[in-house]
Amino acid sequence: MIYNLSKLQITGELDNNTPQCVLLEVLDAAGYGYEPLDQPNMHYRLLKAASTSTLGDNTIESISEDDPSFLQYLVRYVNTHMSWRRAHILEAFQFLYQFSQAESVTSIIDTLPPLGYGRQTPENIRSLDACVLYRACKELSIEVNYDTTIDLMYSAVMMRGYDHKQLYLALNSIIYSMDRSQLISNLIRNNFKIPEIRALPHISEEEALEIRSKFNGLDIPEVTTDEEAIKYCYVLFNRDISGDLNPMISYQLIATEGEDDGEDMIESPR
Repeated sequence: MIYNLSKLQITGELDNNTPQCVLLEVLDAAGYGYEPLDQPNMHYRLLKAASTSTLGDNTIESISEDDPSFLQYLVRYVNTHMSWRRAHILEAFQFLYQFSQAESVTSIIDTLPPLGYGRQTPENIRSLDACVLYRACKELSIEVNYDTTIDLMYSAVMMRGYDHKQLYLALNSIIYSMDRSQLISNLIRNNFKIPEIRALPHISEEEALEIRSKFNGLDIPEVTTDEEAIKYCYVLFNRDISGDLNPMISYQLIATEGEDDGEDMIESPR
């Protein structure tokens, strides 16, 4: 059987935003040496070396699984910084190589039990390395850059199962820890513009009844526009968010936290 032992088969095309940890794994798997990472222009040098076409066709034919030269190539492909026993390197290789043959690495990850991350070791054979996580991030349209670490890519991939509300609350906890200058900087970075001043829209009695009929006390009604968010929040929680920068997010936050008009609810005696 012929194997292509280039990790470009896992990562796909590389670019200026490919993380350094991914580039190093690609080069190690190809047996390509590189200078100390503190040298000038290392980003460009690593990317150029890792992207070279000769690395994309690193094929080897398996004569026998007992052939020492074949096993040495597997060690280089998996993790050349470790000493391996034959059984361990074969198992580690089979686990890693499946990602190079898959149309979707996330579909494989979805079928596996919770895994750790990092280069595979004899003690942690079923580990997701940087190349696999990078490919998964690309499939999930998660943005990374040269400085993105493997632990951040792992966290991003593991969050793929979170729903919108969970992700919003996680992001909200980060937002609360930022000062005003950080908040403004992030808004500008995301091309945020202050919207036009809104007013609380007119809500008829019939419309209010219809909105209340959609709320069962557990699952809040979904909204798709800022105007809907403003109306629903006013009717259901007696809160006017028409002046908020992002009414849809304000609605989600108020609804999730179970906020009302600011007063404690009074229950009837039993």
